[in-house]
Amino acid sequence: MTPFFLVHHALAGGDGSYVRRFADDVQNGVYERLGHREEFTGGVAGTEASAAGPPGSAGQPSPQVLLCPVLVALYSDVYFVDLQCRLEWSLFRERLCWHQHFTGRHSPALIGVPWSIRAVSPPAPIRQEGMIDGDFGAQFAAGGALRLIRAAPASPCYRQLVASVVELIAQARADGPPSLSERDVELVQLSGRTAWASGPVAQGPQEPAPRAAFRPGWERRWRMADPEHTRRPILRRAGVAERGEDDD
Repeated sequence: MTPFFLVHHALAGGDGSYVRRFADDVQNGVYERLGHREEFTGGVAGTEASAAGPPGSAGQPSPQVLLCPVLVALYSDVYFVDLQCRLEWSLFRERLCWHQHFTGRHSPALIGVPWSIRAVSPPAPIRQEGMIDGDFGAQFAAGGALRLIRAAPASPCYRQLVASVVELIAQARADGPPSLSERDVELVQLSGRTAWASGPVAQGPQEPAPRAAFRPGWERRWRMADPEHTRRPILRRAGVAERGEDDD
């Protein structure tokens, strides 16, 4: 079953129990907000940092990331350098681009939560999407949601954070992005639109965010990926690259 929302993480330093606690609290809030039904059950997915050294190459993306209506991304230093998380995040953002292309609306389905950000600047595409905003207290401001849940899990500030995430999930329910098939993923990657996810990890905080999907004149490259004209847009260049041709 596809989860109603997915808490997406990169575990490090034994914070798995806190991720699970946060996900459970959000789940309880969703049930209270929308009803205790199976269709509103979320999930947890991500990676765990290896003690052997830096992360290696990314593997196949999680099917849950390609299908779930809402992604709650727990941003941390480890998340920003983990190639698997970066790839899966970029594919979910691609779904948002498709949604905006079809509807003209920006879906709130990508919910970025500062979890534990200390020394690593967010990659430019993640900075561009932004993070949850609110006054969640000094602990949150100083160390993110992980510090808040460790220090004051019963505090009004923590409850307000959970309630804010739940509200965004509820808003995204009526404006979720289209899913991606495995074939869609191949074509998107051929287009180069997720290339940043496997590129250099560190990016300066003032570096302009890439906006390749919205460059003037690129609109002509959009087409539908299947003859029934269902919700499967890709870049024309993706199909051309697959044949080893050039469309310019």
